[in-house]
Amino acid sequence: MLGATASAALIARERRDQATSGADGDRRFDVALTNDRALITTAVRILLSRMESD
Repeated sequence: MLGATASAALIARERRDQATSGADGDRRFDVALTNDRALITTAVRILLSRMESD
């Protein structure tokens, strides 16, 4: 969420260092919860740029 007076994000990335069997229940993620407005703004820009290229 990126608002005029507040910001928050739950960001996740799938871990590639562990062997997985392909089942969704076996997937592992690194996660971060942040209120860092600059970090969230960067993440939002990256996600939007990926959507625009499709």
